[in-house]
Amino acid sequence: MTSAQSITPQQLDSHMRNAVMLHQQGRLADAEKLYRQALDSFPGNADIMNLLGTLCSQDNRPQEGLQFLQQALTIHPGHPHYMLNLGQTLVQLGRTTEAITEFEGVLRSQPRSAVAHFNLANCYKKAGQADSACRHYETAVSIDANSEKYLYNYANALQAAGRYRSAIGIYQQLLELNPEHAQAHNNLGIVLSEWDRYQEAGEHYRKAISIRPDFVDALHNLLQLYESNGQVNDARETCDRLSSVLDGDVHIAIKRELLLPVVAGSESEMRESLSRLDSVLDEIDAETLQLEKVFRYDLSYPSIAIYYGQDDVSLRKKYAKMFAGLIEPLAPIERGRDAEPDIAFIVTKGHEGVFIKCMAGLIRMLPENIGCSIICSAPNGRTILSEHLPDVEYLEISNDIEQAARQIHVQQFDILFYWEIGTDCQNYFLPFFRPARIQVACWGWPSTSGIPQVDYYLSSELLETATSDVHYSEKLLRLTRLPVYYYRPPVPDGVVNRPEFGFEAHDHLYLCAQNLRKVHPSMDRIFSMILQRDDKAHILLIDDKREQITGILRQRLAHTCQDMAERIHFMQRMPAERYLALVKTADVILDSFCYTGGANTNYDAFAAGTPVVTLPTGFHRGRYTCAAYKQAGYHDCIATDEEDYVRIAITLANDTGFRAKASESVKAACSELLEDRKAVDEFVENVCFLSRHV
Repeated sequence: MTSAQSITPQQLDSHMRNAVMLHQQGRLADAEKLYRQALDSFPGNADIMNLLGTLCSQDNRPQEGLQFLQQALTIHPGHPHYMLNLGQTLVQLGRTTEAITEFEGVLRSQPRSAVAHFNLANCYKKAGQADSACRHYETAVSIDANSEKYLYNYANALQAAGRYRSAIGIYQQLLELNPEHAQAHNNLGIVLSEWDRYQEAGEHYRKAISIRPDFVDALHNLLQLYESNGQVNDARETCDRLSSVLDGDVHIAIKRELLLPVVAGSESEMRESLSRLDSVLDEIDAETLQLEKVFRYDLSYPSIAIYYGQDDVSLRKKYAKMFAGLIEPLAPIERGRDAEPDIAFIVTKGHEGVFIKCMAGLIRMLPENIGCSIICSAPNGRTILSEHLPDVEYLEISNDIEQAARQIHVQQFDILFYWEIGTDCQNYFLPFFRPARIQVACWGWPSTSGIPQVDYYLSSELLETATSDVHYSEKLLRLTRLPVYYYRPPVPDGVVNRPEFGFEAHDHLYLCAQNLRKVHPSMDRIFSMILQRDDKAHILLIDDKREQITGILRQRLAHTCQDMAERIHFMQRMPAERYLALVKTADVILDSFCYTGGANTNYDAFAAGTPVVTLPTGFHRGRYTCAAYKQAGYHDCIATDEEDYVRIAITLANDTGFRAKASESVKAACSELLEDRKAVDEFVENVCFLSRHV
């Protein structure tokens, strides 16, 4: 039959069955020929128009398909199947709002249409309406719980909305249907990591890779997991697998060299690791780098290096220079002549909790004439922060770093304060774009960034030495006070009996409450000396949330402290109230070397009346406890060397009179440290100066 031949009514059913069969087989050209023959013979047939319009859309001709579908609906207004196809074509054309109208129209007549709910959910997701998207995905799944497509997209939407616990359940439901769904295994690994279920996450990444050995995303996620766990050898092996899949990509080669020991075995290993990285930088051709891959594989300067106690400012500057030709700063922002300063604090994903504890007080105390915003990460940053800081403006930024930089830039902030620079890929690379007129690093991450686009580092003269300027690529701002307004910690009343923590009443408890990454190998000597000289001594550390980190340090201490290691205890992580009770129960807090305790651990101890013995170094990161004592005018627990450190610690544990006096002194120190209005005033004075004179 040729296109010139007419089709009789008796032939139409057979003719259309053949056309639909060809359509379903993907033989679109042949099917279209038969559809057009039929439409020539029956020009008012809406069913033929609907099928032909759908075919055109599937053949990447949505504008042509749109015309046929609209004609079909002119003949049969409100036909749900036609509206569904029209909605899908409108989506293809990017006309999401109109598509939503069509899908909602379908549901008015067919409220149990799973496909309409699914398509409507896709539209809402595209429109950024996460709650509406999740609601319609959920309905589609409730109607058809055996659809892998519905389950997968619903779980993805929950993940994107930050509803990780719910996402875990839906991914698991999908994997019961199809245990070989590699992408679901990978995504389940991601959301399990968000809930600190790292072992299970690793199992799902490895399962995804076993199903698809060339699955780049799963390999990369497994690499990140190993890196965070301190499993350096496993991370390097995964880099090698990635490199093989990606034909020796230079970005993977660089990433491999950035994998430094998270808990180093010795001080020499730390020095050698940084020296090797320095040498590798000389071999990298920066012109071969691609920005998208730099971000994708997180080629930021290794954050773990801050714990090594080394002077690495030249290495940080050398590293940042590698990206000079790759990232072009955004257009300069002009200074407003008479306007009051408009400032913003940026805190990226995962760092909201410590930001709240350390900065919420200062931000609440800012005067009304200073415009203050908080820039945070979607999807949960604002939710976490606004509970504690409800009266500031929020800007939620994209996970895409370039897009985030533009989102910030359009706000035209005078000053952008980075709570941390270098603890994740986003807060390391954002400053290169210079999204604000003045960029300031601050004590949230106590090290120079090495990035030339960062103008100032906000510190205190108490935290620095006479020669500290050479430790920064930024211009150093030395306030006279510690730049924090910190609320008094809720230390529990009463006496806590030591047996509640598993110790005898006569035991001497030396608590080192720091992040285990801060336990520098030189601390091993301190632990050994204390254990040797005080036979009642017990050293207490707090488990890391990643059990591998705890295991690596436990193994190191078993070697360095040998038979005395049985008196080194790793305490399970505990709720804040119980932790504060432990701080109060301890005889003395052992401050870590090279990277000391900051506001949180120190002010918890001071409020509890537990002395902290500290040995300051020449770097900001090794001086916070000393600075706090100096601001309070108390010096008895500041050691001059390792022997003096051990002497003070043992005296505090054994001499009840000396400890009682020290306890009263550190409690009294709180009046100079907590809720410090002078610090706020000084901060405001410097903000206004920078805004008007820089």
